[in-house]
Amino acid sequence: MRQMLDDLSMYTLLQSSTYDMEFVAVEGDEFFDMLLSGYQTLCDEKQISLDMQVDVTGEFAVNAKQMMRVVDNVVANAISHTAVEGSIGLSATDAKVVPSWTYDFVQQAMTADDGLYLIVQNEGKGVSEQQLTRVFEPLFQADMARTKAGDRGNGLGLSITKQIIEKHGGTVRMVSSEAIGTAIICWLPPSKGEENG
Repeated sequence: MRQMLDDLSMYTLLQSSTYDMEFVAVEGDEFFDMLLSGYQTLCDEKQISLDMQVDVTGEFAVNAKQMMRVVDNVVANAISHTAVEGSIGLSATDAKVVPSWTYDFVQQAMTADDGLYLIVQNEGKGVSEQQLTRVFEPLFQADMARTKAGDRGNGLGLSITKQIIEKHGGTVRMVSSEAIGTAIICWLPPSKGEENG
């Protein structure tokens, strides 16, 4: 209940035209290494193997607290849709760096020339084309049968993720192949501070 109230409050805040998100410049490699660490235990508990890669250069303007929310949301989503002994890939890399474990359909979606990609990929039954068009809508759940204990399941996590990434000047999309897996691909632009300096 507390998580649902927190998500509802954050969703409402992000919708407000008066909400001004504060950003700080961070060194990419250090920040994203810190951001992505700490999920091994969660994966171990479900006997899921985790591949993690951080290969980021340059500075990025971020709101650290909101980026933590983004990664928590997408990793929780991936874990809940991955079977025991399945695998999850988690990476933050320069746009031109492609982690070796990414599926072909994920690599095809990585078309940017600069900035960075934050990717969470999981094995699983995948998401249909029809559902892919709606996954970022508030309160939409692709798998309505999910009632397992521990699942957040309020349908706001991906909508919040999309709003946060867009407030960072980035984009987010989900790509999937049924019976293979799914990935959420966030793109963030490099910090403008370097250009202005």
